[in-house]
Amino acid sequence: MNIDELVKIVGNELKEDAKLNYLYSITLVFDVKSCIRIGTGGAKREAFLPVLKIFYGEKYCPVIPESSWRGALRKIGEIVAKSSIKQPKDFKEKILLSHYEPEEGPIEHLIVKQIKEENEKNIEKLAEYDIVERFVPTREEAKNALEPMITYLCPICRLWGGPGTRSRIILEDTILQEYKPYTRTHVGINRSTRTREEGQLYTPEYVYIKQLTLHLTVYNIKPKTIEAKILAGTLNWLTKLGLSIGSSKSRGVGHLTLNNEKSHAYIAEFNNITSPHKLIQTIVDITSTCEKIPLNKLIDYLK
Repeated sequence: MNIDELVKIVGNELKEDAKLNYLYSITLVFDVKSCIRIGTGGAKREAFLPVLKIFYGEKYCPVIPESSWRGALRKIGEIVAKSSIKQPKDFKEKILLSHYEPEEGPIEHLIVKQIKEENEKNIEKLAEYDIVERFVPTREEAKNALEPMITYLCPICRLWGGPGTRSRIILEDTILQEYKPYTRTHVGINRSTRTREEGQLYTPEYVYIKQLTLHLTVYNIKPKTIEAKILAGTLNWLTKLGLSIGSSKSRGVGHLTLNNEKSHAYIAEFNNITSPHKLIQTIVDITSTCEKIPLNKLIDYLK
């Protein structure tokens, strides 16, 4: 891949993304098969470990932040994406297979190193293109634009977000207003010896709730593309295997199964809307102009 070809591909994607073409509103309803624990974070272990809570009106409620949902769904999406490609057929699939998320530090794409090596003598040529200023502050920093340009083309990063690339999927926090609290005392374990630590008892808090609802808004994911197939594969995974969220998953905590009857979606194709009034109304409230469909129809539509 030379610099000219890369700039052309990025330019075409930017042009396509300049307008809103597709919008999906997805509601996922999960049946909770166990208690749930979303902790407050922090490395220090206290005697009592409460769940994460926020003030909601006059009540102090447990909450599942969108970051917890995003992390769990993104992991499924990565597994689906990489397991579905054996031999890359195009440049985007090569980028996808090179996508790497270390335990610590930013997301990387290993293909960047290969492109730099192949274009070692003309990497500065990036400064000749106006498009570079979309990815770095000035043209003098053009050689640093390669990683964010590749991130912008990565199907996983386009769906879930990456360095300098905004996610196409908007999630919401889930506030638990009706729940039952539960606590259980555990013995601390020494990680080195794998034995119990004397005097290291701790009591985490859990919550019981019958169902959880998650709302997703997805924009500009064209059907039949790699991104659409990853999204379809992720939704299909949820219909069959469910989802685990929060901490203590090894104890069976946080396991959810998708309620297919209550889950649903709406699809808006803005290229097919000719009325300005309907266009605005769809953007404001997609449920008022588009048909409510079961999740399996959205999956078939995407893939």
